[in-house]
Amino acid sequence: MSSGFTHLTLNMLPCRSKKVSEKKDLNTPTLILWDANTKEDEKPDQHIETLGFHATEDLKKAMTSCRAQVEQISQECRKKNRRYRDIEFDLQNDAYRCLNTFWGAYLREPTGVQRVAEIFDKPGFFKKDGAPSSEDIIQGDIGDCWFLAALAAISAVPGLLEEICTARDEEVGVYGFVFHRDNGWKAVIIDDFLFTNTPKYEELTEEEKRLYHFDKDEYTRLSKGGKGSLTYAKSGAQGETWVPLIEKAYAKFYGNYDHLNGGWTGEAIEDLTGSFNLASLTCDILDLERFWTEELLKVNKDRVFSCSFNELSNKRNGKDDVRVQGLVGQHAYSVLRAKDYNGKRFLVIRNPWGESEWNGPWSDGSKEWTPEWHKLLIVLEHQFGDDGQFVMEYSDFLKCFQVVERTILLDNRWNLSSKWFQVPLPPPPAPWSYGDISYEFEIPEATRAVVVLSQLNQRFFQTIANLVTGFTLDFVMVKAGETKALDHACPDRPFCQSVSLELDLGPGKYRVYPRIDRYKYQEVDFDTAEALPWLFDWGWDGPEWVDQRELSRFIMSKIEANRVASNATNPTSKFTSLSLADVISRDETGETLNQKEKMTFLSRAFRHVTFKNSKSRKSAFGAFSSIEPYDIYQGLFQSDEPIVGLKVRFSGDGSYSR
Repeated sequence: MSSGFTHLTLNMLPCRSKKVSEKKDLNTPTLILWDANTKEDEKPDQHIETLGFHATEDLKKAMTSCRAQVEQISQECRKKNRRYRDIEFDLQNDAYRCLNTFWGAYLREPTGVQRVAEIFDKPGFFKKDGAPSSEDIIQGDIGDCWFLAALAAISAVPGLLEEICTARDEEVGVYGFVFHRDNGWKAVIIDDFLFTNTPKYEELTEEEKRLYHFDKDEYTRLSKGGKGSLTYAKSGAQGETWVPLIEKAYAKFYGNYDHLNGGWTGEAIEDLTGSFNLASLTCDILDLERFWTEELLKVNKDRVFSCSFNELSNKRNGKDDVRVQGLVGQHAYSVLRAKDYNGKRFLVIRNPWGESEWNGPWSDGSKEWTPEWHKLLIVLEHQFGDDGQFVMEYSDFLKCFQVVERTILLDNRWNLSSKWFQVPLPPPPAPWSYGDISYEFEIPEATRAVVVLSQLNQRFFQTIANLVTGFTLDFVMVKAGETKALDHACPDRPFCQSVSLELDLGPGKYRVYPRIDRYKYQEVDFDTAEALPWLFDWGWDGPEWVDQRELSRFIMSKIEANRVASNATNPTSKFTSLSLADVISRDETGETLNQKEKMTFLSRAFRHVTFKNSKSRKSAFGAFSSIEPYDIYQGLFQSDEPIVGLKVRFSGDGSYSR
């Protein structure tokens, strides 16, 4: 029996740094349910002063704990007359572990480690007006543009980043942050050591020392390079420290800096706000007018956006860096503003590199900026300069970017109830089917709701490749007692972390029926690989792995074909999937419901929400046994009994004859 934890690493769209890119993995299914306590047509606009966090009791506890820890550390350090050193994430004495993954490719080790006060003459957490700005963020030598683009996007929401950066004592060098993980908020405490590119004088070559006239004091004075000496993220404002420090806290949150390589901006915004993300492929948008008015024009009001497109191939031109009019593929951008002006639609977008901008129409200094359009700069709050921020028309935006990620920011009137299960799955290969698990929940009154089916955040352990199986989730939602689905939640890409539905629900019971598509490579014996050679990866001494997902598709296709014959037999006939109608019928009879969990909302409106977890199809229909290699071979290739059918087509009134 499989419980959902087995072999594999999955390739997601990486995020590009100037030097580094990596991959992302995902794991294990769960359900998250969001509810608001008013109907959509009665609900007023969300309050900007409370917007951003999904404010739960868990968040309050995490912030309280964070402040208490920082206060205690501050008092202890002052009593001992020393600065804080975080022995859990010690860049100076434990740099290798703080940098690198459990195994695999390793990051280039930075030249040095220094405290903030050693890097800057006059450091300060927030420098400009005491608040963060998207202009502050510049990416360094790691592929975490997805995270930095998230910081830029939410920096436009007043007070949000200041709350994430919960507590600090800059003199002692202790900083506290809060991030959201799976089903709760976590406090992360760090010191003020940062990786730098500044070597010690004694480490210089003789030629390098000669540049400073062999004067160590002169080298020390000149090499105190401020933001330019930082290895990873930095602020555009000299002496400002919040950007590298929150990046360090995020690296500690995920275990090391290398775990920040590659990702999706929406996932980072979920970590920062506890909200939910939905990605849209621009080629799938049905009504572009509606997407502009109902989505993009609401940027920074109750939602934030990011965008990206796949890396272009260089097979034809041989170039190392193929760009689209200055735009970089496999890289995250933040959407900062969207405005209608003089009959045109404009967006202000930012590259977290702090440079390398769009050079097409309406780029800085382009021919479109005639005198009558100069006022647009004020409307868009934009200035010319190579700072990574640029202007695009909506039409060009849709042509260039393939993915638009949208994250709804929730105010404190929203409530969360959730339940997580470890789901037993049939041994692979297994059909892609409903019935592995189903959820039932009850809502006492009409509400606007967001239902999210989520996997565990795998980034924390993504480099343990041989212990991880990837899953793609989708689900349908049905009201109890009915057979017609209310809606179907589909992933925007394979192996994404979650899928969701936003809909209005009346009072009553509802059921969620997921399908879990498992992507897994598994060790196999030589005889099987000899029979099915193209399904395997081969090592120097023979077959090593089989793509179980591809094998499952082969078997399902064969069985589906055989079903046209009423008397057909096949060694793989036990390899059957359940239709949605089968599973709904099963749950309507109550035949296999075996677990009932009561969840209590914190709000006054929702007192009780009930979750029921159905048994899996393993329990309901008998255990699935593994299909033997010989059965696979016989069922797919060795049958010498053809299936033959007679087709007769006719029209009802006999009007067509020949």
